[in-house]
Amino acid sequence: MSVLSRFYNTTIKNQMIVMLALLAVTGGVQHGLNIVIPQILLCLFSAVGLDFLIILIKTKKYFFSTSAVISGLIIAMLLEPGAPWYVAVSASTIAIFSKHIVKINGKHIFNPANFGLLIVMFGFKAYLVWWGASINWILIPLGLLIIYRFKRFHLILSYLVSQSVLLGVIFIFMGQAITNALLMVNIFFMFVMLIEPKTSPVTLKGRIIYGSLAGIFSAVFMSIFPSYDPSVLGLAVANLLGLLINKKWK
Repeated sequence: MSVLSRFYNTTIKNQMIVMLALLAVTGGVQHGLNIVIPQILLCLFSAVGLDFLIILIKTKKYFFSTSAVISGLIIAMLLEPGAPWYVAVSASTIAIFSKHIVKINGKHIFNPANFGLLIVMFGFKAYLVWWGASINWILIPLGLLIIYRFKRFHLILSYLVSQSVLLGVIFIFMGQAITNALLMVNIFFMFVMLIEPKTSPVTLKGRIIYGSLAGIFSAVFMSIFPSYDPSVLGLAVANLLGLLINKKWK
């Protein structure tokens, strides 16, 4: 079996880890490996180590969590390169604690990585730069493969349309070119964070509404809170509303 065949047939989580690792290495070359590698390792050790410890305490079993790897990589690539060590550790540990603690009826409320970033964004005034998100020749083909396997095209399309339309209207009133709305689309956010299965609605209609709300709130926050990351804010609100969506559209 070829390498490509093995990659295609592996789990979606493994595909996500490979994609994030490639983005991290490529982005690291651009921003300085000596700066980003310590940050990546710090986030990974914090997230994976804490998750391993919590699972061991709860189940008395050794378990290596690939979801913790994904959370650690996401956090490392969204924080500015060379962010203070305590910001990286705080975001990663908060993400894992939220996964195990912030639940209703055993269901996750917030995307863990997003929640960790949200807290440090407000608590430490952390600046998010998405330094690993600009390598589109890696992100788009691998992201589309993951979306295809997840069957989540409707989710990202609803987000894309709602955000672009609302931003287009806002830009018209501001006297800016409507085409700028498409330039504001966060592809990494769509392909990696928005589709997280444990915090998105379970039904097709619910996911379409969820994606639309994430897009709308992202556009609104982009306009009224320019100092804070609109994608992170929008997803946090959509996560909360996802609970109501699941109750309404079961």
